[in-house]
Amino acid sequence: MDLFIQGFQELFHISNFIYMNIGLLLGVVFGAIPGLTVILCLVLFLPFTYSLAPIPSFMFLLGIYCAGSYGGSISAILINTPGTPHAAATMMDGYPMTQRGEGHKALNIALYASAFGGIFSALVLLFFAPQVSKFAQNLGTPEYFLVCAFGLTIIAGVSGKSLIKGVMAGALGLFVSTIGIDPMTGGTRFIFKNINLYSGFDIVICLIGLFALSEILGRAKKSTANSSSAGEVQEKVLKDGKGKITKEEYKRMALPAFISSIIGVVVGIIPGTGAAEASFFSYDWIRRLSKRKEEFGKGAVEGVAAAEAANNAVTGATLIPLLTMGIPGDGSVALMLGALMINGLTPGPRLFTDHGVTMYAIMLGLIFVNLFMFLQGRYLTGLFAKIIKIPPVILTPIIVIFCFAGAYSVKISSFDVGITHFDLANNYGPPPGSAEVNFGRLLREDFAPYRDQLIISTKAGYTMWEGPYGDWGSRKYLLASLDQSLGRLGLDYVDIFYHHRMDSATPLEETMGALAQAVSWGKALYVGLSNYDGPTLQQAEGILRTLGCPFVINQNRYSLFDRTVEQNGLKEQSYRLGKGIIAFSPLAQGMLSNRYLEGIPEDSRIRRDGRFLKEGALTTERLHQIRQLAQLAQDRGQSLSQMALAWVLRDEAVTSVLVGASKPQQLVENVAALERRTFTATELQAIDAVLKPM
Repeated sequence: MDLFIQGFQELFHISNFIYMNIGLLLGVVFGAIPGLTVILCLVLFLPFTYSLAPIPSFMFLLGIYCAGSYGGSISAILINTPGTPHAAATMMDGYPMTQRGEGHKALNIALYASAFGGIFSALVLLFFAPQVSKFAQNLGTPEYFLVCAFGLTIIAGVSGKSLIKGVMAGALGLFVSTIGIDPMTGGTRFIFKNINLYSGFDIVICLIGLFALSEILGRAKKSTANSSSAGEVQEKVLKDGKGKITKEEYKRMALPAFISSIIGVVVGIIPGTGAAEASFFSYDWIRRLSKRKEEFGKGAVEGVAAAEAANNAVTGATLIPLLTMGIPGDGSVALMLGALMINGLTPGPRLFTDHGVTMYAIMLGLIFVNLFMFLQGRYLTGLFAKIIKIPPVILTPIIVIFCFAGAYSVKISSFDVGITHFDLANNYGPPPGSAEVNFGRLLREDFAPYRDQLIISTKAGYTMWEGPYGDWGSRKYLLASLDQSLGRLGLDYVDIFYHHRMDSATPLEETMGALAQAVSWGKALYVGLSNYDGPTLQQAEGILRTLGCPFVINQNRYSLFDRTVEQNGLKEQSYRLGKGIIAFSPLAQGMLSNRYLEGIPEDSRIRRDGRFLKEGALTTERLHQIRQLAQLAQDRGQSLSQMALAWVLRDEAVTSVLVGASKPQQLVENVAALERRTFTATELQAIDAVLKPM
């Protein structure tokens, strides 16, 4: 119950509802225009969700998904051309209603049935998915292998009339997925000596090419007959006034909508099926049960309601196998897998355990998606009816632009923006050492071909194991720790090895001698010092210079909120000795960003892990400072994080900063700080005024 309440609270942010409604509008547009599809819309806009948090990202995608199912009925009813495949069943009774002047009523019936089916499906997801997740937690490696094998058998169900073509396409897909570095052995596969193939093919870029570009190329050959015929139905849509549904028609709709919703949920849970199967299956089932069989195909209210309730009831049900076992129910939901993964949400049994609040927010959000879809359809039906008049000569170039923009945004990475330095430490976790293990895995799987283009650093100085030699700065501890770090990373050497903090109990000569020995053994190319003060830095630099050890960098905390290096002589000594400072925590553990402007989000670092940033740090006075700094940043044309980074980098003693990022877009935003690193005297005075002692 606590997760339910917390999820409800997380959902109720205005940004979630804004993205939800934008997604709904886009979904209706793409669903209503024949030839465009929900999958096409999801492919085009998926890359733009990478800069969003998990909840608004999913609200946006679910809006597209649900509205696309409803939007397909618009062209099916008005011009006898289904906007989406599953709207073909709606067309059989929807268009005859339009021919007799009841097009507006048919649209309303489709809307009411779609909203009912969607909400029914969302409730099933909300109460059923967590139970399936509990069951799935008992699955082991053999069971997961069978799940993967079952996923491959789905090819038979989606191959259409030609199983051979389906198997060939599946085999081609498996082949393409093997190109690049083997994640288990580190060997290369099918790269043909082309360095660009080392990391394989990005799934979203493949989808853009396979679905988006191929679709619009196909559309370019088609005539614009549908666009011209759309104008002829505008008056027909309005002939029946407001399209009011009578009480008798409501009664005729109720049972078919309910039965069809159940059918849609059952079909949706089965991977490899989809809304098209559900709509035709329910249409046929309701026709058999009806006492007015002769009216079907001639404008039966039950026919429209059955088809639309079923295809929208699929939406929530398809998420059940995705969220609980990582198996997407249909092609559209498969695309949402990317949105989950980019936000660090790995589908499977532990998803509800590790990210319960986010999952409940998403499941509750699906209910509101359908409610807002109903409201948009209720008041914007006339506008939606005009969408199908957009000429292909205007629409096609716009989509092409989105395709290439989406493909480019996917390829944004640290390399693309010039970042090649990855900083680690032996104690980073939890548990200590896990950060090096994880980076070592990524290095083998994704970055192995680029090792010579990377700067990889690690540090030792904090507690790693029990006993007198598992901490601080002795020769035994430093060299043993470096060996362990190299083992976790899977490397023969690191580029920079730091001593992580000063140690008053160990002679400085011993600590510096250990660093020099690491270089002489070939286990580090350079050395650095972290968390030293000015006087100790001066002594250490003299010892390292005498030993001929290449000491190149100081790593210290430095931000608008922590200016210790200005007070302990570190910054002054670094500049005098020509040893640059690489500043860590320049954003004060995220406080110097827009993250906390409106309080503490439930998925924030403070809530998840209070080791480095505790809730008590965000006092009323501190929040007031953050908001004032955000306003100063806005006046400079920057975000708060950009201004905070620019302020640190304005000083010549600071050569670079260390930032953490969970999404590519965060890197892009942070790097943009370099575009304006200078400050006027007035700006610096204003910042100092905000930061005066509280």
